[in-house]
Amino acid sequence: MEQVLLSLLVWMPILGGFATLIVGNERALSAKWVALSLSVIVFILSLGLYTGFDNTTHLMQFVEKSSWISQFNINYHLGVDGISMPLIFLLLSQLFWLLLLVGRLFKTNLLITWRPS
Repeated sequence: MEQVLLSLLVWMPILGGFATLIVGNERALSAKWVALSLSVIVFILSLGLYTGFDNTTHLMQFVEKSSWISQFNINYHLGVDGISMPLIFLLLSQLFWLLLLVGRLFKTNLLITWRPS
């Protein structure tokens, strides 16, 4: 799992966005639940990244490298260092979006919403 954890953290929100688009605006409540459930999954995955990170080393961790277009020597290469770790966990990811989606979901469902005429 460690070999693909960063790829999952990068690609699952993108795939979740497409899944939310597929559900569509006609089923807005279902689209919100899809977005929220995928955000919870990505948040749980980011906890694994956070707990598995070793603060005592300066080396890149959770490194993924594979050949993408070998004719041009283009590689898919991801890794986390000490500076990017808090950014991945807090800013880019999951805690912010999870709280945003929960707030939006409960605001729309539990409170009276304003609808322009």
